[in-house]
Amino acid sequence: MATPRRALIVLNAGLGNWIIAAPVIRQLLDQQPGFRYSLIASTGPQATLPEPWRLPGEIEPSPPALWRRFSPDHHEAVLSHLHTHGLDLLINLRKEDPALDGNYFAFRDKARNAGVECWDLHELGAASQARPIGDQICDLLRLHGVPLLPSPPAWLASERTTATAPVIGLFLGASKGVKRWSTRSWVDAVHRIAAAHPDDTIQLTTGTSTDERRQLTLVLAECADLPSVSAVELPGRQALFDWLAGLTGLVTLDTAAAHLAAALGCPTVGLYFSTLGSVWGPRAAPGLFETLQSGIGTRCRAMKVDGTCGRLALGCPAPCRRGVTAEAVATSLGRVLTQQPTPR
Repeated sequence: MATPRRALIVLNAGLGNWIIAAPVIRQLLDQQPGFRYSLIASTGPQATLPEPWRLPGEIEPSPPALWRRFSPDHHEAVLSHLHTHGLDLLINLRKEDPALDGNYFAFRDKARNAGVECWDLHELGAASQARPIGDQICDLLRLHGVPLLPSPPAWLASERTTATAPVIGLFLGASKGVKRWSTRSWVDAVHRIAAAHPDDTIQLTTGTSTDERRQLTLVLAECADLPSVSAVELPGRQALFDWLAGLTGLVTLDTAAAHLAAALGCPTVGLYFSTLGSVWGPRAAPGLFETLQSGIGTRCRAMKVDGTCGRLALGCPAPCRRGVTAEAVATSLGRVLTQQPTPR
């Protein structure tokens, strides 16, 4: 890749995937100052992202987020975008089970016939499926001659702030119901954490959906006997970023909060039920992130080789949520908090 390229970069949906890919793309741009690209993702335009998350480089107009699924109805539109903007390379970083990615394979054949080079994670083979997604992205680029270092942990550590008093955050929300923990489990975890850290403030927050907000209300009601516990409103991405940057520690589900906290160097416990933390967990500094993985989830027949549940978007009673206990969460949090970096 000696000559700067013009590429269409494709990411999975979700802010967490942006945080995984961003430091890798930054390295690519540092090495190729003339690199131009379009981005298919669902993070929204660059202008809606807090400044530290924005990528440098020349960005062509971003195409619609749904193009990342490569529906046959979109093939001609994607090809037209490539040709209109002079893009001769497709870098597909969207991780999908090979058996379910036929739409992309069909598009790849059309693109290659139209003179567009295609790079994708499928090139790495089955042996790479269980590796962390950030490492897979680096492996793919190295395969094509881009000399990347491992994706750096805590790449947003310079944005970390120091609270005047210890604050432990619990992010209860997740985009899919099968990724969420039960209300009873959260209540148990809050009580255990409050007992173990009596001098700390505990702040609870969640996502924006009705179900997430309802659960937060129920958890707060069950924790009304704990004066150290309160809710915090986060009206947007910048508010989430600022909150995470000032926390002493965090407990969260498989969501963007886990990736942002790891990027900031915040001690974090991540709960994984219907996804595999070994694949979708963040790259974190040693000792600052503990993955609690549901063994029920790993054994479930619906778990795909790409590390996600086949019923993630279809709904499921999610027995995998019982595979992580409140006691384990409190214990893991105690360990990562001992790794709290010294404030600068």
